[in-house]
Amino acid sequence: MKIKQILKYRYISFDIFDTIIKRNVKNPKDVFLIVEKKYEMLYGDNVCNYYKNRIIAEIEANKICKENEITINDIYNVLEKYYSKDVCNKLKEIEKNTEINICVPNKPIIDIYNEVLNKNKNLLITSDMYLDENTIKSILNKCGIVGYKKIYLSSSLKKRKIDGTLFNYICNDLKIKKSELIHIGDNILSDFIIPKIKGIGAIHIKNKKNNLFYNKNVKKKYVKEYNNLENFISNSIDVNKNYYYKMGYETFGPILYGVVDFINDKVLDKNNMFFLSRDGYIIKKAFKIINPSINTHYFYASRRALIVPTLWKCSTFKEMINKLYIGDYIKVGNILQKLGIEPNQCNSILQKYKLNLDDNIKFEDIFKEDFQYIFQEMIPIIHENSKKEYQVLTKYIEQEGFSGNVSIFDIGWNGNMQKALADITSSITQNIDINGYYVGVVPESKNIGKINMKGFLFENTSNRDIYVCEKVINPIFESMFLAPHGSVKKYKLENEKVEPLFYDYEFKDCIEKNAYEDIQSGALQFINDFINSDIKYIIDFNAYTS
Repeated sequence: MKIKQILKYRYISFDIFDTIIKRNVKNPKDVFLIVEKKYEMLYGDNVCNYYKNRIIAEIEANKICKENEITINDIYNVLEKYYSKDVCNKLKEIEKNTEINICVPNKPIIDIYNEVLNKNKNLLITSDMYLDENTIKSILNKCGIVGYKKIYLSSSLKKRKIDGTLFNYICNDLKIKKSELIHIGDNILSDFIIPKIKGIGAIHIKNKKNNLFYNKNVKKKYVKEYNNLENFISNSIDVNKNYYYKMGYETFGPILYGVVDFINDKVLDKNNMFFLSRDGYIIKKAFKIINPSINTHYFYASRRALIVPTLWKCSTFKEMINKLYIGDYIKVGNILQKLGIEPNQCNSILQKYKLNLDDNIKFEDIFKEDFQYIFQEMIPIIHENSKKEYQVLTKYIEQEGFSGNVSIFDIGWNGNMQKALADITSSITQNIDINGYYVGVVPESKNIGKINMKGFLFENTSNRDIYVCEKVINPIFESMFLAPHGSVKKYKLENEKVEPLFYDYEFKDCIEKNAYEDIQSGALQFINDFINSDIKYIIDFNAYTS
């Protein structure tokens, strides 16, 4: 749209809906779904078939109306066939407030509007709409639309754009020639063809989506919710932010919200909720936005920090290895780290068997006779280190108030940290019940059935298709959750207080650090925007809509 073309005219008229503002719903009728939900929440009562009856009432009001346009009062007069006058008045007010809430500025058109406004041109607001003028003014005010000379509404004037009578009225009211007026809007007929026929300037705008990753292959039963979510994101995302922020807002934000919604639904005692580092860091932040009054705990932990203190209870090397997560290949140094051994503690053993820390070992070879001899010599060292770490860890658990009916959150995937915590705490106190909540639980996890754990995206046989997809991008997906600190190595006692001892933060001096921070920033902004929008009443977050 060329500003020079617009500035030739004395009066510039802007359409409202889908032009200067947008609704955060895919279909305007979805507003009625929100109204129904809000009424139930506010008054604790159901309004049976409201969505259907509201649509019918508008159709009937248009048939009854002897004038050129109906009003919202006309619609609710018809609705009194279905509900009492008091209920109808309450529903009408909720509908007006909902329209105000779900409307957001259409930023590209607002930029044009403000540029024209700064040129001291006469701006008009023109719409075919049943809402009353006060509600429309509240919408415009909320969206920061100011400086217009007049509002022309079909509901107030009983004249419409679609038949040209509203454009005739505007020119007569302002005492201007039709050639002095230009109208801008999204409807090809009422905003472009009709004014053109009338000799009025017209510009047709096409609405663009601002989404980067919209997925059209959504299961049929989730399409409506997903479309509304996609529409909300497109309208709300800050188009001036960088790619990583936008990716976080559009893809990671809904997942975070879905996980927190899942926790809210499952966890009864949320004040005894522990978010395990490091993956629980960003979830705890998201949880706090949605539940600001609840005090939760950030529990410093890692697989290594929790599993090593349990190894002294293992009598064989095989029993120890079964507690660890090891891929198809692993370096000798990494095995030692997982077992809690410092390289200088076993130099003589490594030299004796001509092993280097960088040597790669195939997983099945670990259990061969040659390696059994090597690691058998290390068992006393492992046990000694494990007992020392166990003593400090138990103090940390007591210090953090980790007792009673406890809920923990971790990203996933096998529940090994939860199992280690259960083993350790059971030896401290019998009064402990740990429930684990995860982004996902690996269907083949050896801990299924041994500990209580639930997954949001997938678990056991549920949503295996999502599990397969996540597995492909697992390293990237996990990195989005990382806290801005290194992994916990173990715990240390200083001045009678236990503190975590960290490994170096792997992204401290990397360019990836800023990217991950932007992704998390975008995700948290999505949550802030979403909880303040009425769209939340009609979107049920699950593994597929997220």
